[in-house]
Amino acid sequence: MKKTLLITEYVRFIGFHLNKKLIKKYDIIGIDKISNYYLVKLKNDKLTILKKYKNFIFYKIDLSKKNTLKILSYIKVFKSIYLVTQVGVRNFLYKSLKCMNDKIISQINLYL
Repeated sequence: MKKTLLITEYVRFIGFHLNKKLIKKYDIIGIDKISNYYLVKLKNDKLTILKKYKNFIFYKIDLSKKNTLKILSYIKVFKSIYLVTQVGVRNFLYKSLKCMNDKIISQINLYL
């Protein structure tokens, strides 16, 4: 039985390519809220590719919402890779407090 990795924001560039590298060695749980901030179709195309692997499970979860994590409470995870990011510098510059707040809350919720 393979060990299970949990990877956040898996449909973004780094998360997607990391999944493709690690999926042969580990069972992967991918988490993403799939926001409409950019190209939802591109995210869904990446999800379609990853869903072809039998050892890949996807959960559409917004980690900044505490109650969405109940589904993960029963899964034993070997390691988690936290890749929550905000695409685009402009958005971060104009909404930096909200972006940072979401990232901090998301990380705390993931590890509590």
